[in-house]
Amino acid sequence: ILGDYWFAIIALVFGFASLVPVLLVRWTGKGREYLEYIPPFSIYRMIQGVSFLKAYAVLRNSGLPQRESVEKILQNSKGYMRSRIMPVPVLIRGGKTFAEALSLTGHVFPSPDINDELLTVPDGEAEGKEINLIADDWLHENVQAVNKIGAALKAAGLVTIGTILITILGAIYGLQDLIASSAYV
Repeated sequence: ILGDYWFAIIALVFGFASLVPVLLVRWTGKGREYLEYIPPFSIYRMIQGVSFLKAYAVLRNSGLPQRESVEKILQNSKGYMRSRIMPVPVLIRGGKTFAEALSLTGHVFPSPDINDELLTVPDGEAEGKEINLIADDWLHENVQAVNKIGAALKAAGLVTIGTILITILGAIYGLQDLIASSAYV
């Protein structure tokens, strides 16, 4: 099926696989928005989103205002995370709440559902605790989803390996029959 191009196809697959870790962290362009719904980009977005929300919750619980909390996180952020939260302090300075600012950035970060849920969180003393609970729930849900995907991939891998083994065994028996039949000629 692959013909003369099998080596090129394998090289492309391994080349892309080696680029993925770099793309996850550094790629921030428009095309990234489309890939954020498929693994491994969706998983990376979830991990970064949970980390961001947890850090924000800790800073809010320590008494920092919304804008300063986001700016503190922004100081230590690079690449993907920085591009997603960069507009938030500006929007907060313009009178928006943290949740409104996240929704208005033009990105789906941390996620559309989480952004909607954050809009229901009241500002004030309990904000950090509520956001921490939301992040914990989101992480738990996503870990379950990743486990299901992992189980499906494992099953598909086992079926693939079984098919390959059966094919190899069939080829071996075919060669044995061919050798045996040529010995009697």
